[in-house]
Parts: sequence; structure tokens; C-alpha cells
Amino acid sequence: MRRYLLTGAVILILIAALFTGLTGCFLDSNTSSKGTTTPTVVKPAPEVASVIATTSGTEAAYFATLDIKVKNSGAEGTILVKAALTQAGKSNTNEMPVFLKQNESHELKLTFPLVWQGGEFTSKVETIVP
Repeated sequence: MRRYLLTGAVILILIAALFTGLTGCFLDSNTSSKGTTTPTVVKPAPEVASVIATTSGTEAAYFATLDIKVKNSGAEGTILVKAALTQAGKSNTNEMPVFLKQNESHELKLTFPLVWQGGEFTSKVETIVP
């Protein structure tokens, strides 16, 4: 009789183990007790490599041109290059979207109106990931 009880207990344990193993196979991996991992989003990592400012024109049409070189060390994507030029207390802004692949550089020109003999001007260039 003990042999039957022992055999029955072993069979019951095997059935319970088999049932537990089968239900584990059919569970969604997102609902497992181990937790879920959220994928990380990789965005572009742009930086301004260089800015060269030049002026041209005449009294009626005088301009400053910023030759801007941007580099992307992140994932490919579209970035926004935004520049501001200030002269005699007045600021002008200009921007341009640029698509860059990973580790790619791009050169662009942004032009701003200036006042003829209006004094020194300052420029500021930044990159924005939209």
C-alpha cells in the first residue's frame, strides 16, 4: 500500500511539474515575473563643428553670411540648425532643417541682413533635435 501511495505522489508531482512547465511556455513574455525591458530610443546627437561669418553687399543691401558646419555623432535623423545674429541691439533669427546620417557632417549657409556701418555683430548657432 505504501508503494502505491509513493507512486501516486510521484505521479502527482510529475503532473504538477509538467503543468507548470506548459503554462510557462504559453505566457506572454511581457507579463512574466522577471519584468519588462523598455527599448531605448536613440536620437541624433548633433553639434556645431564650426561657424565662419562673412559680410558682403553695399549700403542698401548689406548681409552677413554664416557658413555653418554641423556633425552628428548619434543616430540618423533630422535636426534643426538655428542661428541668431545681433547687431546694434536688434536680433534676427534663421533656421534650417538638415537630415544627417550617423557620423555625417554637413555644411550650410544662413544669411542675415545687416545695417551698413552699424557696428559689430555677434552670432549664436545651436542645433536642436525636434
